[in-house]
Amino acid sequence: MFLTLLPYLTVVANLALVLGVILSLSQRVRQLRARCGDHDKTLQTETARLSSEIVELKTRVLELEQTGSSNSASAPIPAVATGTSVNNTLRSKVLKMHRLGQSADRIAGNLRVPRGEVDLLVKVHKIVMRPYEEVVLAPLRGTAPEKS
Repeated sequence: MFLTLLPYLTVVANLALVLGVILSLSQRVRQLRARCGDHDKTLQTETARLSSEIVELKTRVLELEQTGSSNSASAPIPAVATGTSVNNTLRSKVLKMHRLGQSADRIAGNLRVPRGEVDLLVKVHKIVMRPYEEVVLAPLRGTAPEKS
């Protein structure tokens, strides 16, 4: 008799296992949904806080621009550095002012950049242009250009 019921008992045992797995998964899903809801609330409050800070910063920038424009109408327009690389406009302005004989301090003050950045731009330009200067100046000196 036991052997005739054995297939039915295994089916019932398997169904009970599957039911247990499904119930534990549904409980886990409820827990994860609750955690996601908490994180969602946290993200919403953080987003609202950052949005309000952005608005405050925008108003502050506008105020500074208005007070800055009223203080000096003929002030030079500041050059903007993008990321970690210096933008080409700033580089060309620095080199042009340097060619005109202005000091590094004056260039830094007019363009509102650190003096070290002005010095670096000038030095890099000199290093890059050195091979070209040797080719151009060699016929004037009567010597052949050096090969590196």
